[in-house]
Amino acid sequence: MGFFKSLFGGQTESPEEQQKEKQARDFEVLKFDGIKALRVRQMEHAIRCFETALDIEDDLEIHDYLSQAFIQTNQLDEALQHLAVLTEAEPDNVGILLRIANVNYMQEDYDAMNEVCQKALDIDEMLDGALMLMARAKIGQERTDEAVEVLTKAITQDEEMGDARLLRANTLLKANRTEEAETDAAWLMERAPEHEDVLMLMARIAHQKGNDEEALSYYDKVVDVNPFSAEAYRERAAIKQLLGDEEGYNEDMQSALEIIPENAEEDIEQKMKEAYSNSNPMGI
Repeated sequence: MGFFKSLFGGQTESPEEQQKEKQARDFEVLKFDGIKALRVRQMEHAIRCFETALDIEDDLEIHDYLSQAFIQTNQLDEALQHLAVLTEAEPDNVGILLRIANVNYMQEDYDAMNEVCQKALDIDEMLDGALMLMARAKIGQERTDEAVEVLTKAITQDEEMGDARLLRANTLLKANRTEEAETDAAWLMERAPEHEDVLMLMARIAHQKGNDEEALSYYDKVVDVNPFSAEAYRERAAIKQLLGDEEGYNEDMQSALEIIPENAEEDIEQKMKEAYSNSNPMGI
């Protein structure tokens, strides 16, 4: 191109212009490679690509991708830094606010989580995801009655919101409000009688009511549905021990330890699972 410009009297590109064009090409290559790496979960490579791209151009889309990559690698403070850039640029973007709330949940920062959920609800007071996350924040703050109130609001505006009913039932059960929990449990059993979390709820209700044989039968069903539920093995083991079945207790505890050798590992996975469960994963 420079040759023809010179031949016909045009001006050649300056070194500065050539450098800008090179940087633009490099930025696009890094962005493409980063997105490709993110999709195949090559997180370290994705992060390197995106951070190098940001050195070339401060781009909101890259901040978005970096926040996702840092969340996936449990680098939560770094994720929040990039999410802060996004929310400053788009303060009314509820999707960004909910992602921040999810990160706060994984950090167990329930005060910050509650605050950002309120910001989202100020923008859209009927936002299901914000109501679910706010309820989890209030549970973390041990404000049970408020959590139930928030979940009831979510269910009132969408009676088919199964995840809200499940969370409300478990919250009520922990507060020893067993009869209220049973109402939600019955609704859930009608619609998802083979769902692992519903069966766990039924087992816990039966145990709390003193029906340990019934509880065991539900835990048996959970293990049939998911043979890798360490939680079910542990809870079933505790009941077997109460009933004097030491052999069964030892077998179940051994199964739990084989599945999850370290509790901390399980806690991280559970937090990640719950943080991304705000789109009604039960499908009911």
